Amino acid sequence: VLRSVLVLNQPLVMAASTGSAPRSALGSITSTGSVRVGEMAVPTEGTLFSGYRVQTNNGNAVITYRDGARIILASESLANFAPARMQLEKGLMTIQTVAGNGMVFAVSTLRLEPATAKATANVTLKDSKASVAVTEGTLKVVDPSGVQLASLHAGDARLFEEVAAATPAAPQGGNSQESRGGGDVKA
Repeated sequence: VLRSVLVLNQPLVMAASTGSAPRSALGSITSTGSVRVGEMAVPTEGTLFSGYRVQTNNGNAVITYRDGARIILASESLANFAPARMQLEKGLMTIQTVAGNGMVFAVSTLRLEPATAKATANVTLKDSKASVAVTEGTLKVVDPSGVQLASLHAGDARLFEEVAAATPAAPQGGNSQESRGGGDVKA
């Protein structure tokens, strides 16, 4: 009886011992040059799964989510991908959203949330500063506490300092735009 139980349950034991849960497919990735997903080099085209970390070395990558959102990562960029959310850790990306996809883009400690059916922006993260230049539609920029720092429309560009999660809603004295990192940048 014990042998029967062990033989019948062998696939369950093998599956449990791998310790990895199946990942959901987010969409596709197309790359040129040197691009890695985790520790593996990316072929020219492939499927991108939830939890993957994409690093563009001397290359670039185009990630297209199933719902139509699109992210273009330039050379020397690093980003993490999850359903309805992506996190830029360093580098330059172009984001393109489509109506009703609910995608959130995280840059440093900030969230970029599309406020129009279509939104396109170029985003750079360097030295804990995020530069956001909107080319189509409107994006809301939100700090870690949920406070909206800006609503950027097509043609607007801004530079944001990294904002700590414990930052109070209203700084004591001074210009709140400078204290919260909302300085303007000329495009």
